[in-house]
Parts: sequence; C-alpha cells; structure tokens
Amino acid sequence: MLSHDANDAKFVVKYKDTGVAVKVYRIHLCFQAENPFLFAQRVAAAHQLRREFESQIRYALYVDNMPTDELSPLDTEQVNRILVLALNTKKLKQNALDTTSLLSEVNIDYARTMNKIIFDLNLTRPALAQVSSALRMLENKEEALAKFREKPWLGVMPVPRHDFPKHFSDFCFNSFYTKGEAIKALVDVNEQCLKLTELSLFNTRISKSQTLSDF
Repeated sequence: MLSHDANDAKFVVKYKDTGVAVKVYRIHLCFQAENPFLFAQRVAAAHQLRREFESQIRYALYVDNMPTDELSPLDTEQVNRILVLALNTKKLKQNALDTTSLLSEVNIDYARTMNKIIFDLNLTRPALAQVSSALRMLENKEEALAKFREKPWLGVMPVPRHDFPKHFSDFCFNSFYTKGEAIKALVDVNEQCLKLTELSLFNTRISKSQTLSDF
C-alpha cells in the first residue's frame, strides 16, 4: 500500500508482480495483520448485502412504475375520517388550511399500496417467473421474517377492562396537566432552565486587567 486518497475514499496499492499502482476500496484490501478468513467473510457479507439491496431497489422500481389510472382513490368517507384525525387540534381547527396537496400524497401512497398488493399476488404466475427469479432473494428474506413474526389477532393493542370515565375524572381532579396554562408554565420554566445551562459562572471575556475584587 502506497497511500490513501481521502477524496475518493480509496487506498493506492501497487502490485508486486506487475508494478502497476491502482486505487481500491477498503473492503477489497486485506492488510497483513488481518485475519484472511474474517476478511473473506466480510467481503462475502458485503456482496450479499449489496445483492439484497439491489433486489429491494428493483422491487420498488417495479411497484412505482405500475399504472394507477384504473385504481379508485379514497372515497369521501375515508377522506373525511383522515381530515378529522389530522386536524384534531385547537390551532388547526381555527385555521382554514388547504389540504389538497396532503390528500394528493395520501392518494399516491394508497395507490402504491394497492399496486404492491397486486404485484405480490401476480408474482406467483408462471408468466412472471423471470421477474420472480430476479426478486427471489428478497422473497426468501421476507418469508424467513414471516416465520418468526407473530400474527396478532387484533389490529389494536388490547387494554384491560377499566372504568375510563372515572379514571379520567380522577386524573383531571388531581392533576393540572389538563390545563393549558400549567403546561405552558412548565414549558417556559424548562426553557429558562436550558438557558441557564448555557451561561457561565465566571466572566472570561475581559478586555483589560482587573483586580481580584473587581473580577
């Protein structure tokens, strides 16, 4: 090894038999102090990970280029439910916000999800055997993960049975965290405490000499 090029992040090496100097990445360079078996495992793992990521990029490219003209967008009820959940704060309710661009992004993500489901179902067809073989590494990885992933019975987190109105009433009675004034006061106190941590106890910006008492 002759030197290291910081701009290209490569090492300059010179072959003993030919005397030719070339630039190589660190992953393709095995120092004499390194274990050659660990070096071979590291190179193999890097190439394996590269093929997996190439398969994931190819899969995302297939899904992104599928047509969305025949897919129906979200209906009015779904859009209203999204807006109610997204604008569920006092400040957002007071302002008349234009949600056209946000709903357009939601519709694009919804159409992509539908295309992904359709694409996954059609991968088992013999006509797409070539495409399926190109994504075989990604499919095997997803299948391996699916074996260890536990399927939940419900799509929500189960909560033990309790009297929610009573607990909420007790919390509101015993706590000030339900008041906007108390929360704002805590935020202001925290902000002032953070400012104090940045201050210095001693004045080190002195332009002229001083006596100890003046300091």
